[in-house]
Amino acid sequence: MTENDGWKSLPQVAKMAGIPESTVRRYVDTFKGFLKTRKVDNVILYHPETHEILQEIAGRYRQKLTTEQIFTELRVFRDDVIDMEARPLPQRTGGEMVLPLQQIAQTLSVIAIQREETLALIEKQRRQAEMIERLEKRISELEARGRRDDVLQGVLSWWKGLWKGETNDHKA
Repeated sequence: MTENDGWKSLPQVAKMAGIPESTVRRYVDTFKGFLKTRKVDNVILYHPETHEILQEIAGRYRQKLTTEQIFTELRVFRDDVIDMEARPLPQRTGGEMVLPLQQIAQTLSVIAIQREETLALIEKQRRQAEMIERLEKRISELEARGRRDDVLQGVLSWWKGLWKGETNDHKA
């Protein structure tokens, strides 16, 4: 078994598909993004299933489908290959580009404003969280101080009572 076992040359693929080699060359050139290939020693070899794909393409042409329709169907039914079709960018001139570019600029401005507003809200929320934390700490301190004052008030009352009691005992 070799590494290229099953991979075929273009003439072999044409023979397996039962399609003239010149037609296969045109299909390969047109639909190359749907065909798996491997280059070995300056020879392009085609995946063992290539002849089946070429037969599908020929059948679609016999059904009078256009090349674009065949591309669409292959994209749907042959999602295991990467569509390598080179698509030219739409050619636009001067005024035709102004409106789309203005719309993009407006959208980017809105996004930038929303970003700034979001950052401001996040900062405000952070400050509020810090303030709540400080208030909770202060409340805890005051509660602790209140309990301490209550204890001190109790001790003071006890001492006063004790002092008054001792003082009254001495007078008697």
